[in-house]
Amino acid sequence: MNPGRIPPERPLRAKLRELGLLSREQEAGLPQFLLLATEHDGSRHLAQLLQRHPDCSLPDALATRFFSSRHESHDLDWYIRALGSDVHLVRGEWTPSYVLLPVKTIRLIHDVLPQLRLVFLFRDPAVEAWHSWQEWHTGSGTCPWARADLLGQLRRWISVFPADQFFIGFQEQLHSEPAAFLDKVSEFLGVDLTVPQQDSNLPADSPQQPPVLEVALLREACRSRIEELVACLRDDFGRNAPAQWTGAAAQHLDRELVAQLTEMLSTVVKHDFDDVFLYQAVRSDEATARSHLGSQTATTRPPRNAGSSEIFLAPEHITALGDRPPQLIREGYRGFNVVAFQQEFIVIPQAAGNVDLSRLSSAVLNAKVRAREFLRGHSVADALRTIDEFLIASERNECRASASDGASAPTGTPLPDQNLSAASKAFGADAA
Repeated sequence: MNPGRIPPERPLRAKLRELGLLSREQEAGLPQFLLLATEHDGSRHLAQLLQRHPDCSLPDALATRFFSSRHESHDLDWYIRALGSDVHLVRGEWTPSYVLLPVKTIRLIHDVLPQLRLVFLFRDPAVEAWHSWQEWHTGSGTCPWARADLLGQLRRWISVFPADQFFIGFQEQLHSEPAAFLDKVSEFLGVDLTVPQQDSNLPADSPQQPPVLEVALLREACRSRIEELVACLRDDFGRNAPAQWTGAAAQHLDRELVAQLTEMLSTVVKHDFDDVFLYQAVRSDEATARSHLGSQTATTRPPRNAGSSEIFLAPEHITALGDRPPQLIREGYRGFNVVAFQQEFIVIPQAAGNVDLSRLSSAVLNAKVRAREFLRGHSVADALRTIDEFLIASERNECRASASDGASAPTGTPLPDQNLSAASKAFGADAA
């Protein structure tokens, strides 16, 4: 061999084999497919069907999290054992957080498993965005909106794997035409997914259905991204997305709220191929999933009557009710917190520290408002406007005092402390 010539690059799998780090037995036990889908009724049902199929082998606990986080503490032998002992079956797994994996990790998966088949199962992007918002609103994750960016998820995987190794499926078809859907999955995986009729039907939807108006708001906020996804599915895979994904709203929508939600999504879209951001998103998603394991009926939003038209999608739409405990609605707006309490919105400076409004009598609360220690509004927008007006007035008072004799601000005028983050968080815990 010419000593001045660099030998051609060999696949990582071949290198591992040559180094004795990957035996033939281990190779035979590696997965042949991954189900790529977030946690929802359709993905879990499909994973369970594959798990029960006599020609397939999926882990008993389904989510191994090996490629996302568990590889740091578990070796390849553990992973192969988790996939099952029979290497003659079609082996695969479903870990919901895999849809969020950064490209760096996907490339490593491809180097070890270049022939891997990928079953993507999408649900309505607006519904996915609604569930993402639920996590963001409850503070259960740092990057939950990454779940809503289905286009980003698909683009990362197709940037590494060829299109002919993908199966694109829709939860809507799994619900409406389960037999036809399973036939296509069978053909793709090379197994016969003929199952008893009672097993092929999806279980009833979760009783907590996303409100129609909220989904419509999110669909409009995500519209440009959804349309890009629809075009990608059509042009790259010849698949037509369900028509409702891009359907127009049947009712008038708050344009300002749509703009706010669009901005939220854009903060994730700009990290489409940001490995560090996505690594954090994976960890956040898995931490959230683990926190929900203890309760099968855990809810992420206040209960409502079936006929209620109340909107919880954004703080601006929350109604203050007298029979609810104090609820933190807006934290840290120009140094103030806004709390829904007794059919109005109370504004409290963060510098005040821990405040439990439920322990204050009406007389004490009214006295604090009259002294301008607290402010109040009839809506969130009114409360924010009151804060703005209060700060403008405070600045004017300071300027007048400074111009005359340098006196301090009038007694009872609280000045917001932007650095009291610890006090703010403590207050939020008490007020909410």
